[in-house]
Amino acid sequence: MDILFTIFETELGWIGLEKTNHGISLVTFPQKSKSKCKSLIGTVNKISNKSCSELSYIKDQISLYASGVKVDFSSVKLDYTGHTKFSKKTLEACRDVPFGERRNYKWLANQSGSAFAYRAVGQIMAKNKFPIIVPCHRIVGSTGKLTGFRGKNNDLDMKMKFLNLEQNIKT
Repeated sequence: MDILFTIFETELGWIGLEKTNHGISLVTFPQKSKSKCKSLIGTVNKISNKSCSELSYIKDQISLYASGVKVDFSSVKLDYTGHTKFSKKTLEACRDVPFGERRNYKWLANQSGSAFAYRAVGQIMAKNKFPIIVPCHRIVGSTGKLTGFRGKNNDLDMKMKFLNLEQNIKT
């Protein structure tokens, strides 16, 4: 199976995309350098193909989002290979969180069919391979407080950047 990739610069930083025959398989978080982004993509045995229409479309949509334009990613097909049924259900439920709004981990656990699995939901959000498209930044603690992002407390600045971007978005 071919894995296509592209790396591009946005107003948030450098972002990489991977695509398989099943859909988008990876979106990197914005990085400060192209080389850091390239290392996250792991370009060995992958094909750089900037002419792929699906990759080009998603790249353009993410660039618009990063520049402050409201974008709907609901039609983007994702490759859930390697995900459990619960993980896929959780990621899909997260995609349903409306633009500019926030939900908590308990709400997401309920939507995923396991009301008390909010710690498991937190782990799934920490390992989200599709940031921006699956808006894990919209999931907050039960008190509304921002909690760790990507499984790290020191990445809360990025979470806040995404949330602020959506609050100030152009429609």
